[in-house]
Order: sequence, then structure tokens, then C-alpha cells
Amino acid sequence: MVGFDPSNTVYYAKLVFSRFNDGSGVVVNVSRDGGRTWGEPSIVQIDGVDASGAPTTTTSFNDKEWITVDPQRGTVYVTWTRFDADGTSPIVVSSSRDGGRTWSAVKSLEGADAMGWAFAGNTAYVTGHPGINRSTDGAASFRKAN
Repeated sequence: MVGFDPSNTVYYAKLVFSRFNDGSGVVVNVSRDGGRTWGEPSIVQIDGVDASGAPTTTTSFNDKEWITVDPQRGTVYVTWTRFDADGTSPIVVSSSRDGGRTWSAVKSLEGADAMGWAFAGNTAYVTGHPGINRSTDGAASFRKAN
């Protein structure tokens, strides 16, 4: 998935996997020159490996990433599905307000399937099944919109 901000910075979200266990994660690469060159990946979420890459125990699997950028604020949002060992599969979101250098704590979208994003003024809408969620506080929280 690819997203662009108002200054032509490009964000590329992708999944990463461990060859040693069930580890998985979501990372974002950033290009500040419209896609000509790319920086090292920034870790949004990682499960099953530590910072050095050594395997650790995990009960989650990350999949189905999506990325978008708020065209007014430039905030980058990444959503994905966390498949947990207890049988749940919440859709979660993390955001970056510093061009993809750091990422917020992961938050649940309360059951919305993040199939698309739209922005209207200060409101972010996340569409999907079973409906639409919205945030009016920069993705600090989401509520059902319908």
C-alpha cells in the first residue's frame, strides 16, 4: 500500500515475517523525493521477534495492511488486522505525525474493517464492514458513524 502527503512524500506500508517462528509485523518505508529513493523501514508493529531480530513468543499475527495520509494535517495512518490466538481479529490503527519517524500506540477500530479512508475537515472516516467509524480527534479515538 502507498500513500502520499501534501508535500509529495511517499509512504509504503508492508508486512514483514520471521523465518524462525510465527513472527510478523508492519513497517513503513518513506521517500521524501516523490519515490526516487527510499529510507530504511520504520517499525509500526512487530510481534514474535525482539529489536535484534531474535525470536520471541507471540500470540498474534499481523496481516492486511492499509495506509493513508490526511491531506490537511499530513498525519499518516496505518491500519491492519491482528489475528490473535484467542480467535479475535481486531482491526487496529497507528499514526505518525512526524513523517513516519515514530508511530503512536496501537488502537482498535472497534470492529470496523478498514477498507478505505476519507477525510472531511477535521474528521477522519474509516469505511468497511460492518460500517463506518469516525475520528474527530486526530485518530486518538474512533466511534461508529452509522
